[in-house]
Amino acid sequence: MSMMDTVMSLDELVDESDPDVDFPNSFHAFQTAEGIRREHPDNDWFQLVGLIHDVGKTMAFWGEPQWAVVGDTFPVGCKFQNSIVFRGNTFLDNPDEANPKYKYVRL
Repeated sequence: MSMMDTVMSLDELVDESDPDVDFPNSFHAFQTAEGIRREHPDNDWFQLVGLIHDVGKTMAFWGEPQWAVVGDTFPVGCKFQNSIVFRGNTFLDNPDEANPKYKYVRL
């Protein structure tokens, strides 16, 4: 499977942490890469990173839990921020949710 096939396969994934998006995930990838190209035309590596930044989500197709591969970014070792979209149900299976060491929000 080529990288472009992988990017396009994201359209088959419903991201549990952001299910209300009205356009395909591949569109988001191209939109991100294009925005970076406009702002940083000399950094082609950065444009590529923008294009593939969600490719890890495809691991959900092979059984990885979505909390591990999709959704909002969160720092390891901290309580999940209340501002995370669908915070109340996105991390239910994440063992860190019940870890008492991670009870504090660090800013």
